[in-house]
Amino acid sequence: MVDLTKKDAVKSVAKRWGPKHDEAFAEVKRLLTNAPVLHFPDFSKEFVIHVDASEVGAGAFLAQQNGDDVNIVAYFSQRFNKSQQHYSATMKECYAVVLAIQHWRPYLWGRHFTCVTDHAALRYLYTMQDTSNMLTRWAIALQSFDFTTIPSLD
Repeated sequence: MVDLTKKDAVKSVAKRWGPKHDEAFAEVKRLLTNAPVLHFPDFSKEFVIHVDASEVGAGAFLAQQNGDDVNIVAYFSQRFNKSQQHYSATMKECYAVVLAIQHWRPYLWGRHFTCVTDHAALRYLYTMQDTSNMLTRWAIALQSFDFTTIPSLD
């Protein structure tokens, strides 16, 4: 759907548009017109961020546990530029974590939180012997936060 916002995309998409696209578009419209299911943050509870990266971008959500329920506080996504799309899968996962934590800095700074992600990605970031300047900057940016990483169930 994001590609539809690009110049001349409608002409290109019109050639490939089918019934499954109509259904997906109807679902997006339904979700956008319903009341949001976001919750106000409770600063007495720990935050949990769930982060994942794909070939083309990063996505995350900020949540809090409320008994047996998970309350979603916010969503975040960012499309990778052409250069970032060439990162390795591990680098994309690392970058996604950096993006999400920096995005929610006002919620996360100075308090412990949990990050649910591909655990190998952050382990890679902290155990590399010869890192690039970019990886070093990412590691330094993350070191100023107090968080525990747990592996996602993907």
